[in-house]
Amino acid sequence: MKDSLVWWLIAFETWMVVVWLFRHLAITFIFWRTPKLTLNSSLYEFASQPTGPKISVLMPCKDEEQNVAQCARDILAQSYQNIELILIDDRSTDRTGAEADLIQASDGRVKVIHLVDRPHGWTGKTYALKCGMQEATGDWLLFVDADTRHHPDCLSIVFRWAKDRQASMVSLLPQMRCDTFWERVNQPLCGIVLMRSFPIELVNTDWSSMAFANGQYILIERSVYESAGGHEAVRGKFVEDIFLAKAVKQGSKKRVLTASAPEICSTRMYTDLKSQVQGWARIYYDAWNRNVWTAIWKILEPLIFTQPAFILPFIALALIVSGTGGEQAWQLLWLSLTHNLLMFTVIARVYHFNRGRWYDALHYPLSGLISDWIYLVVIRMCLTGRVTWRGTTYETKMASGGSSINEHTESLAAAGRNRSG
Repeated sequence: MKDSLVWWLIAFETWMVVVWLFRHLAITFIFWRTPKLTLNSSLYEFASQPTGPKISVLMPCKDEEQNVAQCARDILAQSYQNIELILIDDRSTDRTGAEADLIQASDGRVKVIHLVDRPHGWTGKTYALKCGMQEATGDWLLFVDADTRHHPDCLSIVFRWAKDRQASMVSLLPQMRCDTFWERVNQPLCGIVLMRSFPIELVNTDWSSMAFANGQYILIERSVYESAGGHEAVRGKFVEDIFLAKAVKQGSKKRVLTASAPEICSTRMYTDLKSQVQGWARIYYDAWNRNVWTAIWKILEPLIFTQPAFILPFIALALIVSGTGGEQAWQLLWLSLTHNLLMFTVIARVYHFNRGRWYDALHYPLSGLISDWIYLVVIRMCLTGRVTWRGTTYETKMASGGSSINEHTESLAAAGRNRSG
């Protein structure tokens, strides 16, 4: 019986070695096929002249007093000159609004909107951007998050790439800045999990219906944005970027592209473990179409493909030390160690691709446990329909055409009221 069990373990680990070898080949192909925008990429021809199309940059800000000024400075310093910046202070409880007003006072290209409420049926970000569009006058629109940072040539490079590729909507995968221990442990793996759900090779091809965009940086042609229904069409979504990309690609039949751009754009998303769990659970919940079975599979998958690599070397060593395993025990040991080597090098390559530290892959066992925690939160969201994010608890329901927001527990004033500054 023991020999039979060891034989099955050897067969399993042989298969795992093959799987992780294939994953090495797969990411090599993915890296090769992923567009990369760098400082050596071409700039828009008329970037430094006012003759290029006007681009309205919209930045929604919810309690972003630490980020809004620096991000705004980056945008206003872009080599692409024909821009306007619209800052939307979304019911902030800190000094975000005051910081935005100071920026407006220092540069005539800046407009500020202060929101004091949000109507039922909208998420905070979608309503903020909808209100920002009331002030936008550009032929193209750039949506950026306040926690992003931008090289001066970033917009010029992205706009040139969009024009060259005849794309109506493009987004970036920025470098993920991880400054604390928990960021380095968890953030890179969470990004990997999301991108595995939306392979760049598929989302960037016209023949595939799969669509993706990263709301941290989206450049879109205004006429296409409006024909797709704008943010009103995705008002109840927690990942409005992905659903807006679907509306553009599937509905408007326009080209949607995403590129890796760690040299020219970066972001720092969630700085503590609690916000990471809440933030990524919210993202996965919508990105996986609020499907509980997808979240369950995400828990089961590591139990099959990764966690045996941590356990089986000790089983093999126990058999060797006890003298009962014979040659099969040594075979199991070497296969399990090879499984570990291949697994960690795959993770390290992915981390390094995004300018992360390759040796942070050593945190993978711990980040896997945190990921399971996040997936359990997603499962709870799927079962209860309740999502809490940035001080607001949303109640969701299933409706024709997909999921939507039904009601929320936050007390609001009359819907739609805002003041422009």
